[in-house]
Amino acid sequence: MKQETTTKELHKSYLKASSLIYISAGLGVINLLLMRDDLLQQTQTTKIIGVISILFVFGLGYLARQGHSWLKYLLLVLFILGLFGLPIFITNLIERTVIGIINIGQTVLQFWAMIILFKIPKELVSTNTNQIEK
Repeated sequence: MKQETTTKELHKSYLKASSLIYISAGLGVINLLLMRDDLLQQTQTTKIIGVISILFVFGLGYLARQGHSWLKYLLLVLFILGLFGLPIFITNLIERTVIGIINIGQTVLQFWAMIILFKIPKELVSTNTNQIEK
């Protein structure tokens, strides 16, 4: 007996965006390790917020890999909110150059991922019909 199944193919741009977001999260881990001395002087809450932030970015990468089309709007809102942190961004670049450069890299990667997600066509209804033997 043959059964037809329909599976939705994931647009390759979701995978590209997801990879960029994962790289950005990886840079966040490196940043956290470079700021180890500063973190030792911080409260436990600050350390937890840092870890949660990195986990959140990894979660965004996972959502992109799953093909959630609404993610681009979330990234846009987060990017706009992130502009309020520009003074901290500039301070990091001046006082801790390596950390500032990594922050720039993370921002560029996340912005690039957002652009890629916005370029995915809305008519993405590509389905693949397979025959499965039972």
